[in-house]
Amino acid sequence: MTTPPDQDPVPLENISLDDYRRVTSVNLDGVFHCIKVLLPAMRANGGGAITVTASGAGLLPTPQDVAYAASKAALIHLVRSVAAQDPPKKEDDQ
Repeated sequence: MTTPPDQDPVPLENISLDDYRRVTSVNLDGVFHCIKVLLPAMRANGGGAITVTASGAGLLPTPQDVAYAASKAALIHLVRSVAAQDPPKKEDDQ
């Protein structure tokens, strides 16, 4: 997070690009790279599951830490979009 919970929220215009990118890199880019590596192996082995932990901050407005909330919202949609590209197969289709 860019703002500790016991401190006042930091307005977006006061968050540095470096801090924003650090939060996004950890919370979104790391998962992107992991999923990218896992998908080919999962497909080659007939499927599987990926569990990603996000946060309620990605679902609801989180004024305490806008960079963190934005990265978690993006993470939720990344995972949902990947799942929509490659939906699980029904047993009848296998």
